[in-house]
Amino acid sequence: MNRSAAPASDEPLRYSVPSMDCPGCVARIEGRLTRVDGVLAVEGSPLSRTLRVAGEPGRGEGSEVERALAESGCEGLPPD
Repeated sequence: MNRSAAPASDEPLRYSVPSMDCPGCVARIEGRLTRVDGVLAVEGSPLSRTLRVAGEPGRGEGSEVERALAESGCEGLPPD
């Protein structure tokens, strides 16, 4: 998953998560991502199957977030 959705600034990372289709999926993913060092907030939508991850300024690298997504059984893709 090296297709990182890393922003050019300190904007939140955004992902399309095709397999996130229910509130339980969102809760599982949010719970896992909030344990990633530097992640401040996670917001997922099962309707749009999108995920927004806000992190500490200067920590825009998405590899840790993508690894945590994979560990939760999901793939995060840059949104279309």
